[in-house]
Amino acid sequence: MPKLQDSAPFSQTNTGTGQRVRVKATSQLALSWNVSPEALGTVLCRYKMLTRLSNQPERVDVRFDDQFVAWGCPADEFEAIVESPRQQTN
Repeated sequence: MPKLQDSAPFSQTNTGTGQRVRVKATSQLALSWNVSPEALGTVLCRYKMLTRLSNQPERVDVRFDDQFVAWGCPADEFEAIVESPRQQTN
């Protein structure tokens, strides 16, 4: 199993489904829905809404556990978890 390391702004990563993420402490999700910044979630879907407004943020659906899925949240409210391969010990 990979070791969890640092995080990177999710909007700057080029990943999608299956990516492990954490809520930014200053995000609306953390503040309004009381989601802990320590909680890890998994991206179910990443998409951009097609509207006349070109500045719409990318959206993500994130499952935190069997009881809570955040649907349609702006991707910039999350940080991607950067995983490093396990170091081998001899």
